[in-house]
Amino acid sequence: MEKKILLLRFFLILVCLNSFSQSYLNISWDNKTHDFETSYHDIQGIFSNHYVEYFNSKFSDEVYIYETHHMKTKINKITDDSNNEIFISKINISEIVDVKSKIINNDSTVTYDFDKMKKMINESTSSENYNYYKIPGIKEQDVVEVIYTVKKDFNFNGNKIIEESHPILSSKFILIENKFKSNIKIYNSFNSLVEDTLIDGKKE
Repeated sequence: MEKKILLLRFFLILVCLNSFSQSYLNISWDNKTHDFETSYHDIQGIFSNHYVEYFNSKFSDEVYIYETHHMKTKINKITDDSNNEIFISKINISEIVDVKSKIINNDSTVTYDFDKMKKMINESTSSENYNYYKIPGIKEQDVVEVIYTVKKDFNFNGNKIIEESHPILSSKFILIENKFKSNIKIYNSFNSLVEDTLIDGKKE
């Protein structure tokens, strides 16, 4: 598969939310219908959204970081087992909080929750640094949607690489600051938009 990075749109959204409920719990499946142009790439990214939330525990002074990746991809061609797998890095991760996937085709839609995804871990390829989940039944022309969340210990500094080895039509990076303040810089992106927004009408 040809390795090519194509980022058509990149949003950096600074989100301020004063709440004791982690925002990843409110991330829903995408129910939009998408029109696809002919692509010679094996995989075509519809969107790839990254959420990073600084969360202060309600019952202590501890601060955690919750990172969620929500992506939707069209499988144009299956060339090897990697087209049927998703992998999650466990490096500097204290806990994998949630993983779920949805397979969409012309005939049906199949959804796998966290309990089912745990049973799909490929023991032969997974390691102490990565979990590989082998999703059954994926065929060419299927659309695969995945949402997963990991928990990290607090760190003053951080970075996020949103580039992939396949084209992505839309990519977002959403920083949920809550009561914290941030200083953000964007590198290697000449087609980006930075904006503030509200969640549930709340902003500090």
